[in-house]
Amino acid sequence: RDILVPSNGVNVVIDPKSCDFSVYRGATVVTPNVAEAERAANREVNGDADFEHVTRFLLGVLGGGALLVTRGAEGMSLFRPDGAPLHIPAVARTVFDVELYDTSLYCTPISCCFSGLIRKAPSGRPVSLAPPSA
Repeated sequence: RDILVPSNGVNVVIDPKSCDFSVYRGATVVTPNVAEAERAANREVNGDADFEHVTRFLLGVLGGGALLVTRGAEGMSLFRPDGAPLHIPAVARTVFDVELYDTSLYCTPISCCFSGLIRKAPSGRPVSLAPPSA
């Protein structure tokens, strides 16, 4: 099933569930974890060189959108088609509310959209959180 991505300048953040990232073309940012990125690229990540290869491949599939990969204890890495990668280290914390923690993960890509780290829609436009595909 294709994901409907608006063309009216709305920022779209997608938590991917499909291994076919071409359905997310046009999204502002796609937020896979490492395992989802590996499956989508059909390549296992065994170190930084593999990770770089997988993310560059996926950026090509997305056709202009950014990729924010959650890396567990290693934090997050933001890849943009027109910039150097930005690695955001993890800071260990005790999590008491897992549902709130999952929701708060969307704060990073949304903040990136509005801060200018990810440029797609004009500043101040709404951000759409696309629902996972069924």
